[in-house]
Amino acid sequence: MLSKTAVSEVTEILNDEFEAFQNRDLSSLRVEYLFLDAVYEGIQRLTGLDRGILCALGILRDRRKVLIHLAVGNKESYQDWLIGSLS
Repeated sequence: MLSKTAVSEVTEILNDEFEAFQNRDLSSLRVEYLFLDAVYEGIQRLTGLDRGILCALGILRDRRKVLIHLAVGNKESYQDWLIGSLS
């Protein structure tokens, strides 16, 4: 079992890493295809919440896959994607 201090430290590290991920420079990516999807099942099973994780995945010219963006959303609507892109 982790202490409250350990949980706080891990949470702070993860928040810092996620912020760096969200703010990284994507201008050099040569994206050929962009896939927008959402993941619900695991979130709902673990939390019981009706929310999902909106995921943007790019396929680059050299065929590599890159995770471009993650955001919490209620559904895969234009409005949720718009709001998620601002967070």
